[in-house]
Amino acid sequence: MFRFTRRALQSHHEVGAFCPSGSLLARKMTKWMSLEPHGQSRRVLEVGAGTGPFTREILKNLKPGDCLDVVELQDDFCKILEQEVLEPFRSTNPDITVRLHNQSILEAEIEGPYDDIICGLPFNIFPVKDVDDLFEFMLKQLSPSGHLVYFAYMGMTKLKWPFVLFRPRLRQSLLERRQLMHQIHSHCGATRSMVLRNLPPAWACSLSALPTNSASLS
Repeated sequence: MFRFTRRALQSHHEVGAFCPSGSLLARKMTKWMSLEPHGQSRRVLEVGAGTGPFTREILKNLKPGDCLDVVELQDDFCKILEQEVLEPFRSTNPDITVRLHNQSILEAEIEGPYDDIICGLPFNIFPVKDVDDLFEFMLKQLSPSGHLVYFAYMGMTKLKWPFVLFRPRLRQSLLERRQLMHQIHSHCGATRSMVLRNLPPAWACSLSALPTNSASLS
């Protein structure tokens, strides 16, 4: 936790939280994996893994023949992931493919479709255009029956509103972000679960693949 917080303070424009997500949120984020039938090999993508709270829970749900691609931009987090989480798992699970990509998701050498995408990116600090591009990219990597799960801290819009009320550009950005997320949820049949025992409390939000007749979110 202390390593995560230190890195968050150093890279506050790239790391959107000051402590890693809790175990209850991690279980909520990966619940679809335990509910889905597992009759054949499953492909899973994790985006923005951080120090691995969601990764650890994902690994519990993998079986021989499955494949996990983990994408994380921060070098320090990748070292922790590889040394403390992924390499120990590979050594005891040689029949499961686990790959780590130290890149942006938009640049990583990955190719869908994926049955599940678990995303821990800090959308609350990204420009609206980047949020739109990231969701569109990830949704296009989903299989028709797949799920994209991300989390959002509760009450962030209300919390930020007093700070942007008299700053037109920031206020407009906040409103555009809220409108974009409403549009994404409407397109993708979003469901969400409240996780109060997290710091701060959060929503675990699940999206389905874009309809086949929808070229984009716009």
